[in-house]
Amino acid sequence: MFFPRLINQFTKKYPEINIELIQYTRDSLNASLKLGEIDIGFTLSLSIEKFPEIISRKISNIPITVVMNSEHPLSNQRRVSITSIASEPIIVINQEVSPDGFKHISELFIKYGISPNIIQECSHFETVLLMVEAGIGISILPVAMVNPPPTLRFIELEEKIEEIDFIIACNKNNHNPLISLFTKEFELFMNTHEDGLFFKTKESTP
Repeated sequence: MFFPRLINQFTKKYPEINIELIQYTRDSLNASLKLGEIDIGFTLSLSIEKFPEIISRKISNIPITVVMNSEHPLSNQRRVSITSIASEPIIVINQEVSPDGFKHISELFIKYGISPNIIQECSHFETVLLMVEAGIGISILPVAMVNPPPTLRFIELEEKIEEIDFIIACNKNNHNPLISLFTKEFELFMNTHEDGLFFKTKESTP
């Protein structure tokens, strides 16, 4: 993941500037950007169009994949179809925490005339992965791990679905001069570390 290297590069160049890192859910991050409570956010593009005051720059595409335990019968497939996982127990991010993410998954199944078998809603991404890793169910998530553990498989869907963008975002009405400084450093980093910006999955056996 590029983020630690970016922060390291910036703090070495500007040691007098203090960077505070705060973890948010996607929706609370967007709200905080809107209110000017934070200066810059790294997030997914889902629902960002609802905030006209937020401007963003695409970093990379993040494919939507099926996540399952490595011992699942389908875990060695290179791709799986929506119909092949129609009856699988599915674990998702709570719709109160991520309404757009929940809607995105639900609509994916409904598009193919399938009602998703959602058995658990979790408040955190990490909890979803822990439950999948424990073999309780599968999930459908954006790829967000560069080196997933060997107990998890991220498998492509056969169906063509809209990918989600990973973005850097800020409020155009926030006039903190350090925003411009950081984004310029980010552009420089992008130009010199492009190979490390993209999310990768561990390939499954065909």
